[in-house]
Amino acid sequence: MNAHSLLDNYISKVDIEEQKKLLQIKTYLSKLEEHKKENEIKIFMQKEQIENLENEIKEYDEIFGFSEEMSLKEKKKQNDKMNKEEKNIIKSSEKSVQDEYKKDMQDADDMVDLSLEQQAMHYDIHEIFENIKTNVPDDKKNKFKQAKIDFYKSIDILHNIVNDDYKENLFSDLEEAMDLFKSVYEIDRKLQNLS
Repeated sequence: MNAHSLLDNYISKVDIEEQKKLLQIKTYLSKLEEHKKENEIKIFMQKEQIENLENEIKEYDEIFGFSEEMSLKEKKKQNDKMNKEEKNIIKSSEKSVQDEYKKDMQDADDMVDLSLEQQAMHYDIHEIFENIKTNVPDDKKNKFKQAKIDFYKSIDILHNIVNDDYKENLFSDLEEAMDLFKSVYEIDRKLQNLS
């Protein structure tokens, strides 16, 4: 083997090593790009949540006549004062007004309880999808995100287009359909194993 062929052999090995390194760098960069997109989506969703909370605070402030400059301590103090005044007015009111007030207060408590229960359920749904996501390969995470969005949209569309008196039955029927889909996929797997 002459010096020229040794040099060619060395260059081709170097080229292969360089190509491997370039491929690793490209793979790493594409993963970084994917993480960047995921983080951008998370940041966007968090900004939306912050904006919604800020709007809720503004609405709350408007309802109770709080100014934006007031601290939380000042708002609480004014709220406590208003609650005392309200209770004094109710105590001196007729029985029908007192009963209506009690009902309104109970309705407000129920609304808070139901909202908290609803938020807990949204969190549980989120956790279920996070569990599913852990079983999705990295190269299919974007497809998973789109499938999750499409799934939510489908549920919402179905819920909004069915008759009001059927809405309660919709989810029972969807649950039954999911069980049937599970069986269909199980049979599919058995058929594939037999072929």
